[in-house]
Amino acid sequence: MAAAGRPGGIIGRTAHCMAIRRSRRGGRLRTAALVVCFLAVFIPCGARGEHVIAVVVTEGRAHRPNGAEILAGVMAAVHRVNAEGGALGEPLRVTSWAEDCTRERAVQVAEEIVQLKPDVVIGHLCAGAALAVAPVYAKAGVVFIAPGVRHPGLTEGAAGRPVLRLAGRDDRFAMDATRFIKSHYAGKSVAVIGDRTRQGRGLANGVAAELRRQHVAVVLDERIESGERSYDPVAQRVRASGAGVVVMPAQPIELGVLIKGLRRLGVQAPIVGSEILAVPAMEAMAREQGQRLVVLLPWTGMEKGVARDSVPPDDGTASDAQREAVRRRGEAAVQVWAAAVKRAGATNASAIVAAAQAIATPTAIGPLRFDAAGDAMVPSYVPSVWLNGSWQPFGD
Repeated sequence: MAAAGRPGGIIGRTAHCMAIRRSRRGGRLRTAALVVCFLAVFIPCGARGEHVIAVVVTEGRAHRPNGAEILAGVMAAVHRVNAEGGALGEPLRVTSWAEDCTRERAVQVAEEIVQLKPDVVIGHLCAGAALAVAPVYAKAGVVFIAPGVRHPGLTEGAAGRPVLRLAGRDDRFAMDATRFIKSHYAGKSVAVIGDRTRQGRGLANGVAAELRRQHVAVVLDERIESGERSYDPVAQRVRASGAGVVVMPAQPIELGVLIKGLRRLGVQAPIVGSEILAVPAMEAMAREQGQRLVVLLPWTGMEKGVARDSVPPDDGTASDAQREAVRRRGEAAVQVWAAAVKRAGATNASAIVAAAQAIATPTAIGPLRFDAAGDAMVPSYVPSVWLNGSWQPFGD
């Protein structure tokens, strides 16, 4: 079989054409990319008259689920697009590149990719890497679709860049928590209890400010010291405040102690927490509390009818549901790009971004439409409760 990028290699409907691109860096050879041709029509591998999709995978156990799932989703979508005649009558070809989440390696890969003049780049799953390469692709006029990066900096202040994000944003916890409280606990006052960790304090401060901005009564707003054996004085102040809802984006141990104190005092107000609580150690408490303990989990695009696991230990493992969520993002990225090409009748970056912003596209993770910054107009967090052995969307 001919190597990718060389003429003459005729391939069939499900054939693959692969080659390893290597570069010499620091006196030794390093793998720069795995080039994959996956065409659903009989044409020479690497021939002219095709659209190139560059997929950047993330290597290493610590980054799983990683690019393997993204690539699988991309390949599935590309196969369907090619089977239907391609984009603007031309087939798609996929090239796969590897990086390790470091900014240096990500930029090296991005600079090599833009030399190929691809139509779109999909990947760079780590926030630091994605933030580093976005200007590289923008300068080259290449559409960059980030499947899972939630860091607000990717699109903040990047007006005009051809960046599309298929995920929510980490800075929208307060907004989504407030929206949930207003819609499900209308008219109830709120107590906001945070711990003094940087994460817990930041989330609590943000929620309290957003609640007040949206004219929701905050009747108690305080921060607790971590590691106390009892938070009964805090529980007593919550009861005295008359709060109908308690927001506590704190650590699991502290939250567990406070919940017990509240229930002993007869306070049955629902507790709203953050993803910090979605760990195995909280499952027994979550099962006992039922819909009185709501945890806002990052949106994955799979919520409707699909169970969510607890956040796994940081050992590089991933559940089937997590891998499937990542795979679907790869699929959705191709679907968004292909639909935008068809709608715009062109493949230049500005036309693609404008088309993606104009109309929602049906995808593997639901309808996707993008705002002026390039953020998908989706919830960043999904209120969830522990039900039948997994986290399920509240109310499902």
